Amino acid sequence: MKSMTGFGSVEGKVGQGRLYIEIKSINHRYREINFRMPGKMTSLEHLIRSVIQTKIARGKCDIYIRENEKICKSTQLTVNVALAKQFNDCLTQLEKSLALPKTNNPIQFMDLNKIISVEEVHIDYEKWWKQIETLVNRALTQLTRMRQKEGINIRKDQKLRLKHLLRLVKQIDKTIKKAQSNQPKKLREKINASVGEGVFDEQRFQNEVVFMISKQDISEEIVRLYSHIKQYAALIDDKGLVGRKIDFLLQEMNREINTIGSKSSGVAISEYVVEAKSELERLREQIQNIE
Repeated sequence: MKSMTGFGSVEGKVGQGRLYIEIKSINHRYREINFRMPGKMTSLEHLIRSVIQTKIARGKCDIYIRENEKICKSTQLTVNVALAKQFNDCLTQLEKSLALPKTNNPIQFMDLNKIISVEEVHIDYEKWWKQIETLVNRALTQLTRMRQKEGINIRKDQKLRLKHLLRLVKQIDKTIKKAQSNQPKKLREKINASVGEGVFDEQRFQNEVVFMISKQDISEEIVRLYSHIKQYAALIDDKGLVGRKIDFLLQEMNREINTIGSKSSGVAISEYVVEAKSELERLREQIQNIE
C-alpha cells in the first residue's frame, strides 16, 4: 500500500553546469504528468515521462526543472562583416569628400548593435540524457520512499478502523438476532392485550411473525459485510495497486450498511449503523490517497 502524496528533489552536475529537478505528486483518479521546464528542454519530456510511468501508476505528478548553472554555451556572437565594410567605406568616402584626417579606429563611429548580434545556439539536451536520467531516478527514489512511508501510516490506521467496523457489524448481528427471537413473544402479548386470548388466531399469528422477521432480515447483508471486511483486510497488506479495489469495497459496504439501516427500526441498531457509516467515511477519505 502506497500513498499518492510524495516529494523528491535533487541537484547534480550535467555537462558543464548543474541541473535541479523537483518531482511532487498528489492524489488523482488516474495518472497525470505535468512539466514545468525551459522551452529549450522540452525534447526531454518524453524521456522523463517514460521513466516516471515505470514508477508511478496513479497520481498527479508535477515535474519542475531548471538550470542552476548553464549546462553548455547557449549563445554566440555573430559579426556582420559585410555591413562593417560598408560602414568603413562610407567613412573613407566622407574623409575624402570633406578633407578630414583619416581615422585609425573606424569602429568607434559604427553602431555595434547592428554589426554584432547575439544568437541563441540550439542545444541537443538529449546528449546528456544519461546524466539527467540519473537525477530523475534519484528524485523519484525520494518521492517513492515518502509515498511508501505515508502508506505504512495509513495502513496502520486502516487496520484499527477496520477492526472497529468489524466489532460494529458483530454488534448489529447480535442485536438483531436477539430482537428477532423476542419478537414473537412481544407480538403475542400485544395481540392478547388487545383482542383477548379467546379470539386469538394462531395461524394468522405465525404468518405475521414470519412476515415481520423476513421483512427485517439482514442476514444476507451481514454475510456480505463479513466477506467485504475480510477482502479489505487482505488488500491492506497487498503490495500492489489496491486503491481502486478498496474504494469499490467501501462503496459496497456503505450500500449494505444503508440497507441494514432501512430494514431495522431499533434504536440500538440505528446507533450502530450511524457509527459504522462514520467509520466507512473515514476509511474512504484515507483510501482516496492510496495508489
